[in-house]
Amino acid sequence: PLALPSGVAVDNSTGPNAGDIYIADSGDKRVVVISPAGTLLGLYTITQFKDPRGLAVDPSTGDLYVTDFSGATVYQFSISGVWGSTTTPGVATLLSSVSTSASAGKGSSPFDVVVDAANSRLYVSDTSLQEILVFTTATPLAYVGDFPISGQPEGISMAPGGDLYIASRSNDKILVYCNPTTGVC
Repeated sequence: PLALPSGVAVDNSTGPNAGDIYIADSGDKRVVVISPAGTLLGLYTITQFKDPRGLAVDPSTGDLYVTDFSGATVYQFSISGVWGSTTTPGVATLLSSVSTSASAGKGSSPFDVVVDAANSRLYVSDTSLQEILVFTTATPLAYVGDFPISGQPEGISMAPGGDLYIASRSNDKILVYCNPTTGVC
């Protein structure tokens, strides 16, 4: 069973785990992996998880990114093997992590994350800072900068053309930003 599920991501890569679903199980401080049919494939946690919330899978590498709301951290995992396999079982290996508080230079609560594989960028909504934090997808993760959001940004998604859609909770709006890398709408 899940306890306070708060994030979900589907592996859209061309790797062996394509189609698998990752769920941030905040209450149990872990990530749950299920098949498209709903079969439990794996569970993993690390001692550093305090409140995993947002998840994103890099479609080009299959890497999994997890935002830890209370831990003020973004984690990058490499996925090897095949979830649910008895011969080559899936394994999540921690590649790097970055403190969002240290990056932004102030208190932070990262909520959700999205990958821009085309531009090697990771966008993280931060409810405390009311900003979108930007990181490279290289290993180790590196802070690039940020931009302010009016209201409290929570959910974040990226359109195929690179436009960002942000759910701003405190002002009841969906905000749309032209591709932050290219500036093209």
